[in-house]
Amino acid sequence: MINIDYITAKFPKGRLTILAGRPFVGKTAFVLSIARVLNAGLLYLSLKEEAFKVVETVKLQEQKKRLLKRWSFSICDIPGLSIEELECIIKKQFSTIIINYVELMNVVNDKDVRYEDRNEEKRLIYERLDHLAKKYNCRIIGISMLGRFKKPEVPRFEEYQNFLAPSFINERLIILHRPSEYAPKQQTKTTDYIELISKNQDGKEVVDRFSVDKKTQSVIRMVNRRAGDV
Repeated sequence: MINIDYITAKFPKGRLTILAGRPFVGKTAFVLSIARVLNAGLLYLSLKEEAFKVVETVKLQEQKKRLLKRWSFSICDIPGLSIEELECIIKKQFSTIIINYVELMNVVNDKDVRYEDRNEEKRLIYERLDHLAKKYNCRIIGISMLGRFKKPEVPRFEEYQNFLAPSFINERLIILHRPSEYAPKQQTKTTDYIELISKNQDGKEVVDRFSVDKKTQSVIRMVNRRAGDV
C-alpha cells in the first residue's frame, strides 16, 4: 500500500497535480490506491466511465487484500463537469478531489461552447483547477491521457510544453508509465511494476517504482527510487 507521507509529499494540498500517462498503464488503479489510503474526505470524480464500474474495481482490490477497513470516500460520475460546478462540489468540504480524465472537463457551464485551440482550453482548465485548489486549500489530482505511439516509448515532459509553463511542468506534473510495455521481462506471473517520474528542485528526473498486483492492479508497495535522467 502507498505510504500516506509519500502521498502528501507528491500530491500536496493547495495545488493541482497532474498525473499523466499513456492508455492502459495503470493511472486509474494508482489513484484508487491513493483514495483507499486517504479514504474519508476524498471525492473521486469519473468523467470517463460510470461510477458503478469504479466501485467494482475498488471492491476487487479490497477483496484480494482482505481489508477489514471499509472504504468511505465518495465516487461520482459527472460527464462534462465544468469548473463552476466543481467549485460548488469543493464547498462541501472535500479535502481531496481526483478527476478522471481532467481533459473531459468544460471551462464553462455551457456545454455547447467549444474552443478552437484545444491546447488553450486545456491550459485554462489546468490554471482554474490550480486556483480552486489554492482557494479552498484542497488537494486536486487530475488524471491526464497522453497519446498512444505506434512504437511504445517512455512518455516525456516535453509532450506538455505546448500549453503548460515550464514551472508548472517541473512542479506539478507527474508521469506514470509501465516499464513492461517496453521491456516485458520486467514482470512476473503475479507482479508487475509502474513508475512515477517527477522532477526535483534541481530539475532532475526522479523515478519511483512500485510493485503492482497483476490480478487486482492494486499497488503493493514502493520498491525503489532513483534520481537522474531517465
